[in-house]
Amino acid sequence: MGERESTTTGTRRPGWSSAPESDQFVSPPSVGRWRRRLRIVALTALAATLASAVVWAWRSLPSGPRDVVPVDPKLLDPDDRLQAEAVKLADRLVEDFPDEVEPLFIRGLILNKFVSRDVAARCWQICIQRAPDFADPYYWLGRDWFKKGDYEQALTHFRKAVELHAPQVDARIKLADAQINAGRPADAIAVLQEQVRVAPSLVAGWFYLGHACQLAGQLDQAEAAYRQALELNPGCYQAWHGLTQISQKRGEADKAEEYLKELQKWQAQAFAGHQMARRAGDDEETLERTLATAYTHAASLYARHGDLRTCEACCVRAGEVDSNHVDSRLRLLDLYGQQQRPEAALPVLEQLCRIQPDNPHHSKNRDELRRVLGQDGT
Repeated sequence: MGERESTTTGTRRPGWSSAPESDQFVSPPSVGRWRRRLRIVALTALAATLASAVVWAWRSLPSGPRDVVPVDPKLLDPDDRLQAEAVKLADRLVEDFPDEVEPLFIRGLILNKFVSRDVAARCWQICIQRAPDFADPYYWLGRDWFKKGDYEQALTHFRKAVELHAPQVDARIKLADAQINAGRPADAIAVLQEQVRVAPSLVAGWFYLGHACQLAGQLDQAEAAYRQALELNPGCYQAWHGLTQISQKRGEADKAEEYLKELQKWQAQAFAGHQMARRAGDDEETLERTLATAYTHAASLYARHGDLRTCEACCVRAGEVDSNHVDSRLRLLDLYGQQQRPEAALPVLEQLCRIQPDNPHHSKNRDELRRVLGQDGT
């Protein structure tokens, strides 16, 4: 999730939660066999839950005295219903799970977007105090320090996030960016080489590797990295910019002019696409989408504690807040699969078909489930 605009410029939120696959509902047109498939899904989910219990156990240690950061009423807008709902959800999570740090972490994510970056940062600092091996708060505190311009603090937190295997795919890129801004591009090269090794299909890793090598005077390596970024995405205008600068430095005027034309072309297309997305209301950073994602995170938390009714309610509310939210629907499908409730799953699949009409899995699952329930018109 992003940050509250009242304190600074917003930014993108990470998609840090995983979603189940909806194709678990595909089965032969037989209710008995479909139910057997659901039992397998339920057993698989149970096994995953038991396995994850080991991972999450350390987050459930007693927290000692309550030290949850309160929200200053002065930061709240009495006319902002969405903000009020978000804060209510953030409060409820820490009230329902006072002895765990994950709800406090999620509270920070919510407040980061809807209230204040500073309040969110205090939540994450408490998370680290309670659970020093919890990677996610280090990542988000690193982002906060970076925005404040304290790159030394930022790289310290990003380095810890990387050491603890933070799930964010760009954690190493953030670390390298902080090193570059701290005036140490040579240090960033090794980090970025590891980044492109573990995530070779991520364009940003190759671009930043090229940028770091260029700043360190390694022009041949920089050019190779920029070209790899363009191999993955010809529209990466930042890489075209890097190639333009390298050619100018080498005195290759013709190449520099060629690359500059590509830069201008792709930069204009990127800007036009951004403007079109904004006009179409397809901005991923809407407050509604952020709140829906928060409800989905909360749903997973309640599910792990066996409160499936609240889990379902959170997913349903997420869909009400953001009619195009995908992850909450996938979470519902997972729940209904465990509970063997095909009748409840069908309208969710129909919603997914509307949201993502080009996804063949949704329509295939929907049609199969209609046949199972005898609603295919035959």
